[in-house]
Order: sequence, then structure tokens, then C-alpha cells
Amino acid sequence: MAEKPAPRKKKAAKADAPQAEKVRGDAETKQAVLAAALKDAAFDGFTDAMLAKAGKAAGLDKGEIARLFPDGYLSLVEFYSL
Repeated sequence: MAEKPAPRKKKAAKADAPQAEKVRGDAETKQAVLAAALKDAAFDGFTDAMLAKAGKAAGLDKGEIARLFPDGYLSLVEFYSL
């Protein structure tokens, strides 16, 4: 009689696997917003509308923009100055 093969180990569920998507930190996110903002700032200046547009381009919603830049475009200018 033939021997049965050894049972295979079960693979970890997808929930147990490390996330494939990299989570950005606040500094990296601010840098992404700044990079998007600098493309338009020369033409539009630093305004809240420009900050909203740059935040959207960086994949943020209004709440995240407000958290990262509590004083609006002035917080962005301060970050740029560092």
C-alpha cells in the first residue's frame, strides 16, 4: 500500500500577511503635498485653494489636510521653510 504524502501547512490568511501598501508618515505626506503645491505655487501663489488642490493630488481628504496643516497654507509655507 502506498504511503500518504505529508499534509501541507496552511498558508497564513491575507489578514495575517504584512500590508503590501506602504503607509506614509506625516513628514513624507507633507513632502508629497509640498511637491504637488510647488507645481502651481509659482502661478497661483500660496493659497488655501492651492493647498486643497495639492492635498488632493497627494491623495488626502480635507480632514487630513487640516490635521497636517492646521494654519492652512501658512503651515505649508512653514514646512517649506524648514
